[in-house]
Amino acid sequence: MNQRVNIPKVLSTTNITPRKSMRFPPSGKELNFSALFAIKCVSFTFFFGTLIFCGFYIGSFMISYVTSNLNTITPTSMVGIKDQKECQNSGGIWSNTQCLEN
Repeated sequence: MNQRVNIPKVLSTTNITPRKSMRFPPSGKELNFSALFAIKCVSFTFFFGTLIFCGFYIGSFMISYVTSNLNTITPTSMVGIKDQKECQNSGGIWSNTQCLEN
């Protein structure tokens, strides 16, 4: 009653090959990662990001400065009036020996 049963070998471990990722098409070259290249990219991005941010900041400051100065009214002196009473009679304001328009 000793019978021999042939059991087929399912897979041999020598026949299994690891699957390569199909994320990138095979080119025959290995992907070479360079830390120096990564540092250059990060520095480049940081530098130009800072430059753009500062540009917008300075631009908005200049726009607000110009628009605030447009609303400023500076008084002008009335020519020919050298007396305080004459200045007040003409509707001006006497200040520092000058008659300023109101």
